[in-house]
Amino acid sequence: TDALILAESKAASIGQWESIFTNPLYTYGHETSVEDLYEYAHDSSPEPTKYYVQYWMGFRPVMRLLLTFLDYNQILRYTAVAFFVLLAAVMCSIANHTGTKAAFLFALSIIFVRPHVIAVSLQFSCCFLLAFLAMLISPWIHRRQKWETLFFLELGILTQFFDFYTTPIITFALPMTYLYLLDLPDARHNPFRRIGANAALWSAGYGLMWLAKLVLTSLFTDVNALAQGFSSFSGRIGIEKVSGMESYYSPVAALRGVFVSLYSDSEGKLILLGAIALVCLFLVFRFLLGKHTFSELLPHCPLLLIAALPIIWFMVAAQPTANHHWFQYRGICARFWAGFVYLQLLFQRQKI
Repeated sequence: TDALILAESKAASIGQWESIFTNPLYTYGHETSVEDLYEYAHDSSPEPTKYYVQYWMGFRPVMRLLLTFLDYNQILRYTAVAFFVLLAAVMCSIANHTGTKAAFLFALSIIFVRPHVIAVSLQFSCCFLLAFLAMLISPWIHRRQKWETLFFLELGILTQFFDFYTTPIITFALPMTYLYLLDLPDARHNPFRRIGANAALWSAGYGLMWLAKLVLTSLFTDVNALAQGFSSFSGRIGIEKVSGMESYYSPVAALRGVFVSLYSDSEGKLILLGAIALVCLFLVFRFLLGKHTFSELLPHCPLLLIAALPIIWFMVAAQPTANHHWFQYRGICARFWAGFVYLQLLFQRQKI
């Protein structure tokens, strides 16, 4: 996918302004996009084979600027630096505002989705960088809550603009979890209503920004982007199933792919299943000893709603999740953090 990102960054040009909307794609029949990129870079008069209109590909101006001064390997190196610096800054922010336990659980959630891989991929890192920046802004938003709905609307817009469809749900779920924790001392709002309103605004920004791209492309170029975009959308969510990919439309297949991606081998599978079993046994044991009552499960149920969002996303978008589970599974980190924090609040029986 990084090869596609580089090719699309080269293809977008002010000299051919329509390319900014049409996203021309150049392929030469090679087995890999890397080989296509190499031939395209050396082709003196390339002709597009199709148009990749479904995405804004907002990474292009950033990549063109970076490529003016840096080569590809340098860009990956500094992307990794930015990723880990922002990760460290978010951990410090969480520790400062809500406590070290929540910060540690956040770090653990990211560790479980292989940050060393995310950091050196232009595609994989995009949503994480956006989510980390949003989390750094979250304490400011918490103090000025009149801006909160606008904040999530803009997050949805920025996610649609920059992302190449990897893990968009984290740009909502991670900041929302942080804001929930920040709001615990006074709990000024109905949390379910608050989460629902912010999710609706994020979704509106995400969806309307996508629609705006298709409308602008259809208006200003000869490409029928609306037809192409909605055809792709219907194929993704199963309104019209793509021939040969019928098995990918199963939510069970999508969730199985996510689970498989969390471990790398049979030993990893045993470790993951063992960890889940131990947590469940620990919870049962504490309830049997009378350490907790079922009424204590209720106060922080909004966190379980946030934790459910990645699963809902995977099931609705079952086809792309099952097909590309090896990178799309990383949205599960939002479920990890919200779930971990829920257990932390349950065990300590007090606010952070």
